[in-house]
Amino acid sequence: MIKVLAIIGMIGFGLWLLFSGHGGEKAQYRQPLRYGGSSPPAGMG
Repeated sequence: MIKVLAIIGMIGFGLWLLFSGHGGEKAQYRQPLRYGGSSPPAGMG
């Protein structure tokens, strides 16, 4: 029973973080591009 309550609590907390705006900086596609992309430097050339 405690496992079920823990899972429900974690799902509820995750939903609260998603919809309340308390999750930190929002993820955007330009974030990886700001630091040179997602591939290693050796793959560039």
